Amino acid sequence: MEGCVGKVGGLGRALCVLTGASRGFGRTLAQLLAPLLSPGSVLVLSARSDEALRQLEAELGAERPGLRLVRVTADLSTEAGLQQLLGALRELPRPEGLQRVLLINNAGPLDTDMQQLARETSVDPDVRKRLQELKTKGELVDCRISAQKLLNLLQKDKFKSGAHVDFYDE
Repeated sequence: MEGCVGKVGGLGRALCVLTGASRGFGRTLAQLLAPLLSPGSVLVLSARSDEALRQLEAELGAERPGLRLVRVTADLSTEAGLQQLLGALRELPRPEGLQRVLLINNAGPLDTDMQQLARETSVDPDVRKRLQELKTKGELVDCRISAQKLLNLLQKDKFKSGAHVDFYDE
């Protein structure tokens, strides 16, 4: 994969499962990831908001007609939601010529609309204060910058599978 950073289809034919795909970091990541997947790849988009997933699916489908998009509306904080996602994955046919499998379970202190809502409306004053401090001190990471860094790491292919890679790692 060396040398394919930013190249359309640069991640090859892949099966990618992206959770939290309807907004914030997950949505940004889906938008940046889709062009890097070769035709015949499968991108599974999972989140709680079906309407937002439908919009994203329509957007990506129009831009990447060779990409198979699978929408799974599920709350992964529940056993039923996890089972729903697993069931959808089990039903998928293996893409022919599969080169990699990516599981991106996104979470973290990112500057998203959800984080803004929590810091402005949380009923717990300590939580609200901590989230406001993260924003004020500039400790929140921009979704687009974080997503691009992750995709660059994937394309350089220089980390061991399953390893923890932090945003600030080289």
